[in-house]
Order: sequence, then structure tokens, then C-alpha cells
Amino acid sequence: MMWAVTLTLGLIVIAIGATVGSFINVCIYRIPWQKSVIWPASHCPRCLEAIEPRDNVPMLSRLLLGGVCRRCGLPISIRYSLVELLTTCLFVLMYCVDVVIPNLDRYGSVPVDDLIRLAYDATLIAFLIVATFIDYDLTVIPDQITIPGMVIGIVAGVWLPTIRSAPSHAITHADGFWFGMIGLLTGGGMTLAVRTLGSLALRKEAMGFGDVTLMAMIGSFVGWQFSILSCGNGTLP
Repeated sequence: MMWAVTLTLGLIVIAIGATVGSFINVCIYRIPWQKSVIWPASHCPRCLEAIEPRDNVPMLSRLLLGGVCRRCGLPISIRYSLVELLTTCLFVLMYCVDVVIPNLDRYGSVPVDDLIRLAYDATLIAFLIVATFIDYDLTVIPDQITIPGMVIGIVAGVWLPTIRSAPSHAITHADGFWFGMIGLLTGGGMTLAVRTLGSLALRKEAMGFGDVTLMAMIGSFVGWQFSILSCGNGTLP
């Protein structure tokens, strides 16, 4: 790609990553408490005033506000900015992997297929970030994250069979469905087996069922081959 196209797309990815990171913060806070992630608008938990657009710019607003609410002075956790930064960095990394590197020899063209794959992979990353921080805070992975993730992984694979990376790169819509379903069953099934055997050996719950549904979601996105690698890395001590 031309450097101007690469740079422009990269800046767009940065903006999208920061915006998604801000939304991820909302999901992390609200989903465990069964709250809507759409309404009401973001607000200060102490004074309950809606956060103005100028005070809701990812990564920048907290810095400009000195780390406190403009109205009541409530300290704003630095984790919000760190989650936004993490999301942005991971999106940029996936942009390099999915778009920049495969198109080094394609001059002047916009790689639409690779951009769609980037959106697909970035969606999985966003789900995983939400699940990770909720699990860290409350040691639970809600079904509100993993079940929609499974649906998106399967439906996207049917709609665009070539969207998954090799070796789960399908050709037909039917193959796209089955690659996702087998990945879901492999990821979830292997983790369920580890959970069951571990619980029998320890005589207590070895891991939560949320880990099972999380690996099933990952498998639906990446296919059975990568789900095996993910299970191995995720379950080994």
C-alpha cells in the first residue's frame, strides 16, 4: 500500500480503537450489574451529572481534567485510560498483522477483504478485554459477553467464509458454519473436560463455567485448530 493510505487507515484504526476502548469501560462497569450499556449516557457516580462530550475524549479528557470530575472533584480511575490505551494498541497491532504486512507488495490498493478481517479479529479482542477485566474484578465471566460472541463468530463465518485466518479459512458458507461450530465445540469441550477432571481431582470446582463458554466463543471465531492452542495455553499451570 502507499504510505499515505497506510497512515490514513492507521489513524482511523487508532480513533476506532480509542472509541471502542471507551465503550469497553462502560461494558466492564455495567454488564455485571445487568445495566444497559446504551442508556443512560455516561455520568459521574457521585454527582450523577452526565459527562459532557469534551470530558469524554478517550485517554485525553482525564489528563486535561487532572484526573477528577469537573463538577464534584471525584477522582477518575486511571484504569479507564489504560483500558482505552490497551484496546488502541491491540487494534493497531492487529492492523499491522491483518492489513499492513500482507499488503506490503500491493501498491496503491485498499485491501477491503483484509480490513473486514481486521474488524472481525478486533471484535474478538474487544470481547476478550471486557471478559478479562470483569473476571479480574469479580471472578466471573458473564454469559452476556460469551453468548453474543459465539453468535457473531458463527454468523460472520457463514456470511463471509474466508474471514477466518488459515487453517480455518473456509470457501463455502456451509464450511464457514461448520468450522465455527467445530471450533466452538472443541474450545468449550476441551475446557469442560479440564474443568470436570480438575474438579474431581481437587474435590472442588477447579474453574468456573464462564471459562468454558469463553473458550467456546474463542473457538467460534478462530476455528478448532487455534482453539486447541488457546485451550493448551489457557489451562496449563
